[in-house]
Amino acid sequence: MIPSLIRTYVPLAVAYLVGWLASLGITVTSEQQAAVAGAIGTVAAALYYAAVRWAERRWPALTVLLGSSKQPAVYTAGPAPLVQPPAPDPFVKSLDDPKPDA
Repeated sequence: MIPSLIRTYVPLAVAYLVGWLASLGITVTSEQQAAVAGAIGTVAAALYYAAVRWAERRWPALTVLLGSSKQPAVYTAGPAPLVQPPAPDPFVKSLDDPKPDA
C-alpha cells in the first residue's frame, strides 16, 4: 500500500509546484487565483503521471520519477477478480414471467 501512496502523492506534489509556479505569472483576483492554480495543477498531475507511466514501460529506470521504483501489486498482471452478479430481486416482476398480473 505504501508504494501506491507514494506513486500517487509524488505527481500531486509536482502538480502543486507547477501550479504555484504558473500562478506567479498570471494576474487574476485572489478569488480566481486558487481556481487557476488548481486547474493548472490538476492538468499537470494528469500529464505528469501519464508521461511517467508511459516512460517507465520504455525505460524502467524512470520509475523513480513517481517516487518509488516498487510497483504496487495491483499494477502487476494477473487474473481479474471474479464478480458475482447480484441475486434477482423477488419483488421485481421479470419481463420473461408468463403469469399475468392478478
